[in-house]
Amino acid sequence: TLSHSTGASQRTPRGRVATLLAYQHFGYEAPGAAGQTSSLFQQKQRVIMPTPISQEFIWSARVYFEDTDAGGVVYHASYLKFFERARTEFLRSLGWSQNALLEMKTCAFVVSDLSIQFKRPAKLDDELEIRTTLKSLRRASFVFDQRAYKGETLMTAAEVRVVCIDPLKGVPTAIPSPIFET
Repeated sequence: TLSHSTGASQRTPRGRVATLLAYQHFGYEAPGAAGQTSSLFQQKQRVIMPTPISQEFIWSARVYFEDTDAGGVVYHASYLKFFERARTEFLRSLGWSQNALLEMKTCAFVVSDLSIQFKRPAKLDDELEIRTTLKSLRRASFVFDQRAYKGETLMTAAEVRVVCIDPLKGVPTAIPSPIFET
């Protein structure tokens, strides 16, 4: 069974190590705790989006002066900030806190590959809708399809690969089981 001290760990049914904190943070009953068998763990809460792959997450962004160039048009790098914030909110909506993972020194998510197409210029004070879809999930990475719309007009589209890395070593690592299995 797991002890309740920080950093205690046990192998999950698939053989991956998960800390007690990870189980608690992501709403799972730790194996062997509260009468549960060590070969099973049950989720205490359902996530907001039970099947995230192919479901669209929508996040709104207003274009501020700091997001534009001298002509009042959104500077190309600002779309990367909008997309980053939308991915963070998407993960948060699933109950995945990047800050908690960093504090536990479990994993950090970094962009490893990005392809972006600028279709139309967004301008100062425009209200954009950032639509994020998780296209694929591999053991150590996600691929997101992200699109910025003004109304029904596509402004920018991107495909973003995000890799889980060990925050202490800076090398790719498996996505923690409680996240991967959600």
